[in-house]
Amino acid sequence: MAEATCDGGFGRYRVKANCASPNYPYSITIYGPWKSRASGEVHQSYSLVDGDAYNCHITSASTDV
Repeated sequence: MAEATCDGGFGRYRVKANCASPNYPYSITIYGPWKSRASGEVHQSYSLVDGDAYNCHITSASTDV
């Protein structure tokens, strides 16, 4: 599982993960749902994606804005 969160500022973000799959001879890119953060918001909201849903193994992840 990969996750992305925003600790400050505001705007939209989501998790972006590279996923190695036995069904493909290459890696695929998978994304979590878009999340939003308002200016001054205190709580964190996580964008999550699970490689099992795509039958692949997450090899790296980053935040997509």
